[in-house]
Amino acid sequence: MSITDLRFGVIGWGYWGPKIARNLDSLPNAMVTMVADTDFHRLASPIRLGTQPRAHGGVGLAVVEVLAAAQEALEKQLTNSKQGVK
Repeated sequence: MSITDLRFGVIGWGYWGPKIARNLDSLPNAMVTMVADTDFHRLASPIRLGTQPRAHGGVGLAVVEVLAAAQEALEKQLTNSKQGVK
């Protein structure tokens, strides 16, 4: 992963969620890695993205996981940049 890679999590998989995810996933160097909704039935709908994001039925947990993944990626990038790794 480079500094230009973007990873997104979409919270809410009703009417707009899949549309937003599809648009985000179509951006260069970007991918949707996680989707969340409180309604498990919504998450069962087909996801047509370049990647297969993880689906969560608990929005609170999903937000925590998205933030933890972002922090982990940032820490890895900072460590690599300090060591001169690209």
